[in-house]
Amino acid sequence: MPAGLNDSKAITEAEREAIYTALTADPRVRWAVSIIDHDTIDRINILQAALGAMRNSALDVHKQAPGLDYLLVDGNKLPKDLPCPARAVVKGDATVACIAAASIIAKVTRDRLMLELDKLHPEYGFAQHKGYGVPQHMAAIHTHGPSAVHRRSFEPVKSMTGWTREKALVVEAEDAKKATAGKATATRKRKQSSADVGAVATAPASSRRSGKRSNRT
Repeated sequence: MPAGLNDSKAITEAEREAIYTALTADPRVRWAVSIIDHDTIDRINILQAALGAMRNSALDVHKQAPGLDYLLVDGNKLPKDLPCPARAVVKGDATVACIAAASIIAKVTRDRLMLELDKLHPEYGFAQHKGYGVPQHMAAIHTHGPSAVHRRSFEPVKSMTGWTREKALVVEAEDAKKATAGKATATRKRKQSSADVGAVATAPASSRRSGKRSNRT
């Protein structure tokens, strides 16, 4: 294990970056990252999103190392449908080396995403606070309003927008219905277009020429 490996919250950003590089460059280390977007977090809640991300990462690592036969998971809950037996370890990132390593990979990945978001939304200061709810971040939200990437299920955005999970699910269902209707319309148009092409192809020569001129117009 890299020197200085510890809970990601207990070491500096520079130390995390160095350990991240050492871990991800080591061919003996099998690792994976799963990213859950803000819309999904709002829809299923932060706990389910975290458990889902852990499960996705476990499945990816298991593909890399089929011999993996046991998992240690940080926290007090286990994701469902893991690829092998597992145990939850409370405060595992401070007591178990492999969990500490995973916490560093996750933290560095998240911080780098925040740096990219800062380029798109510099007014919120993501590069400084990395998206955490510090006073500077809260003040920026009140001044500029929430950005497109702010989670609607978290305060103060929830109160500012009047967001509720129930309303969001209704909107999602309506959008899905519209999308389904749009696909059905597009399919009908494709079928009509295919029928038209077939008619031109099997029509007399004079009709084919007329059809070609019409198509160019």
